[in-house]
Amino acid sequence: MHKELGKISKVTIGNTGYQEAMFGIDIWVQGAGWGSCLCFTGGWNMDPSPSAKWTVDDRDKKNGEAFNKLRLIMKDFKVKEFRELEGKPIEATFESPLGSIISIRPLTEVM
Repeated sequence: MHKELGKISKVTIGNTGYQEAMFGIDIWVQGAGWGSCLCFTGGWNMDPSPSAKWTVDDRDKKNGEAFNKLRLIMKDFKVKEFRELEGKPIEATFESPLGSIISIRPLTEVM
């Protein structure tokens, strides 16, 4: 595990993923010399085709899981509206110095 200090630079809700084919939440974070996205992809941003291996219920479940993750982050940061997250100081945890971001936590020491 590798930790870095930074801030939340942008939070978006809407079309996301490859060719914006998914609906989800992106939390963009950055620090000195690094930037990453903590993405909570919900379901497909379309209705299933007859040959799809997923259902509307599957999509709705994924969307609910993504929004629950956002709800928990907002609770940790003590904000009432998702845009209030922007600019908040964080500690980011990565798999390794060059690895994927795993999680963020509020940097309460400076809040």
